[in-house]
Amino acid sequence: MFKILVTTKFRDRVVNSARTRRELVVPVHVNVDRSAVILRYKYIKVGVRLWVVAEGDTIQSIALTSKLDKFILNYEIRSYAPANWVCRDHTGDNFRNRDQAMSFFDLFDYITGQNSAETDIKMTAPVTVHTQNNFDAQGNSQYKMCFYLPAIHQANPPSPKNSAVYIENRPALILAARRFGGFVKGQRDWNEHKEALKADMKADNELDFDFDNFYGASYDSPYTFKDRRNEVWVAKLQ
Repeated sequence: MFKILVTTKFRDRVVNSARTRRELVVPVHVNVDRSAVILRYKYIKVGVRLWVVAEGDTIQSIALTSKLDKFILNYEIRSYAPANWVCRDHTGDNFRNRDQAMSFFDLFDYITGQNSAETDIKMTAPVTVHTQNNFDAQGNSQYKMCFYLPAIHQANPPSPKNSAVYIENRPALILAARRFGGFVKGQRDWNEHKEALKADMKADNELDFDFDNFYGASYDSPYTFKDRRNEVWVAKLQ
């Protein structure tokens, strides 16, 4: 935590306009995703807009409007370096549980020896699913599930034995990320959180992002029941 002095304006029925100077305790944001550089992030509560602009872990500036109560992290904007991921695609009108299971276990087979090196590869987090809407002429979506490859395999990842599995060199990306908890019950849940992220970003005039397509990122195993971490990501337009 750190303390800052800010000047706020308020209005009420008695005092038309006034100023007050208060000492506020603001939570220092911790970068929980070490593969990303945090460009900026925002805390929010009802009626509160707080922007903290940062480079890495260095706070550059803070802007506050409205009254202050409790801080809740709303979204981050992150920079990711290029990286290799192992992926599998599914195309259809939805990404049902059986479709997810097929994609997951084909990728799991890859990291448990079904690769050209016949070696085990450490499981990583998050598992991402990129949803690209209106992928084909029939209006289907493409759902691309990917595992991040550990650093030891980044330079020369072994080739998959399964023809449905492939290595993707994901380019450098700037992503807006929104975190939420609990179990994701289906594609509808991902879409709802993406739409909430879209609404908040548009309210902040962050318009140069791809809100039609998005990533869903899952950080926990199905056997984690508390403090689950899920995120939706939207990419900055190139």
